[in-house]
Amino acid sequence: FASEHPVTTHGVSAYPAAVTAAMVQNFAAGGAAASVLCRNLGLPLRVVDVGVLEPIPGGDPDGVGMRDPAAALPAGDLRKAEAMPVETFREALAAGRRAVDRLAEGTRLLVLGEMGIGNTTAASAVAAALLHAPGEDLVGPGTGVGGDALEKKRNVVADALIALQNAGVSEPWEVLQRV
Repeated sequence: FASEHPVTTHGVSAYPAAVTAAMVQNFAAGGAAASVLCRNLGLPLRVVDVGVLEPIPGGDPDGVGMRDPAAALPAGDLRKAEAMPVETFREALAAGRRAVDRLAEGTRLLVLGEMGIGNTTAASAVAAALLHAPGEDLVGPGTGVGGDALEKKRNVVADALIALQNAGVSEPWEVLQRV
């Protein structure tokens, strides 16, 4: 599942959001590590676009870059608003169900993954909120940020946690939807 996160506008990544689309194209071209692993093991690779800003041309439901309808729905910056309005969140979950429903009959193993610039910031906020842990303890370099960029990332996660606390949000599904 591939998507960008609007939180990238705060400089939390070493790369711009456009890298997400480039990586999905790399999956399609067979150059990504997951592509190589799947090819060498004779396994199918499917990459579902659930929010890449620039849709991948020629997306294929049985391959890489299939654009799910959830990708067209609004997303927000977790620092300023809900990351996903409730309808977007429901559709994102439905995208996962639709992807599983498309699996071949008799599939016995499903390995899930994610790709998207800005997602480790959101993941840190979710983990900190659910574990009741300080955000700074869970924020790492992600794509390799350090120094001022890492401090920005820590501040963004702290702001997201304050917003959750101020809204009285602690239920896991709502935490996930908001950050």
